[in-house]
Amino acid sequence: MNQILCTKLNKKSSNKTKWFKIQFVFSIFIILLTISFGVFYYYDLVKKENLSNDLISNYSIYRLYSAQNKEPTPIEENFNGLFRYY
Repeated sequence: MNQILCTKLNKKSSNKTKWFKIQFVFSIFIILLTISFGVFYYYDLVKKENLSNDLISNYSIYRLYSAQNKEPTPIEENFNGLFRYY
């Protein structure tokens, strides 16, 4: 029955709680940053995968190698603005 109730917080525990709050907020920030980076990386990976699947579906090896029997075009017909043949 003889209990002494002390509601005051001493200064040391007050400083500790502030430090723990700062650490907690910092760790939450790091976790959110890591999750957002992971989501962005996954989105970019899926986007690149879809692009590569589209390229593969439009790529035909038969059509690529069937054009070998054609005669090469003369240099004059291959004129490009970057290259000039003198």
